[in-house]
Amino acid sequence: MIFEKNEVNTGRQFEFDVAKTFAVLFMIVVHVFDHMVNPGSGILLCVVEFFGCPPAAGVFMFSMGLGMVFTRHDEPREFAARGIKLLIMGYVLNFFRETILILLGNILGVENSYEGVSLFSSFMVVDILQFAGIAFLLVALFKKMKMKPWVILAVSLLLNALGGLTTGLFDNASEYIQYPLGLFIYTNSQTGFPAFQWMVYPALGICFGHLLRHVADKEVFYRRMLVLSVASVALITLGFYAYDINVRSFFLTEDYYMQIFPTLIWCLCIVDFPGQYMIITRLYYQNIISQMRLIYGNY
Repeated sequence: MIFEKNEVNTGRQFEFDVAKTFAVLFMIVVHVFDHMVNPGSGILLCVVEFFGCPPAAGVFMFSMGLGMVFTRHDEPREFAARGIKLLIMGYVLNFFRETILILLGNILGVENSYEGVSLFSSFMVVDILQFAGIAFLLVALFKKMKMKPWVILAVSLLLNALGGLTTGLFDNASEYIQYPLGLFIYTNSQTGFPAFQWMVYPALGICFGHLLRHVADKEVFYRRMLVLSVASVALITLGFYAYDINVRSFFLTEDYYMQIFPTLIWCLCIVDFPGQYMIITRLYYQNIISQMRLIYGNY
């Protein structure tokens, strides 16, 4: 029996620690690749950009939502405090990653790759830490309102639709309007992870986490989920190509950051591959055990 009425799976889900590790690794690789390699438009570009998109940020957000279900610090005020800390961390990172370099370049008169970028826009870039902060604040509000997981997912889908409808409305607005709004909706290429467009990922992770707490046989569950996910990606991809929709645009263009509905559906099917994390986790622990036996066997 796969599911139990009572919660039977309440401990730490190590497979999603592995998932987050790979997600961060993919994010690092794609950022280094984008800044240091000029691959043209070949297969290498597609492979790196693919792994740097849905299996990276999407998986990280999904795992973040799942972690919200299993954390012991699950009070709304604790979520809100975590959100504020993440927002502060995001802007501190922006300052040391870009703003201070532009400031020093301006003072010293040194040419740099940030020519034409203002101090304000460099500081206000909306990246994944900013998204995580807003996501925790939103979930704190949802928890305060005692929303059920499926209601959180439904609200997140509505927010995604709202974000899609507002995309393009502020193209000609001042940067002092674009960047604060960019925390919630896509306003320019530097507001890559607006909360309304991306909130579906942690919301789905929350729903999955509540389901996972009732799973008695994780191996069978993950095996079936993996088959379902692979079949979904294959069928949806074939369906898009049948209507002359190139799925490469979902991770090679700004469509990825806008998360319009076709992009969202395709990416969610890829993100929802929990079975592979379970397999990797098993291999990971088997390697540790074998290494321990090797070490202790020599004494």
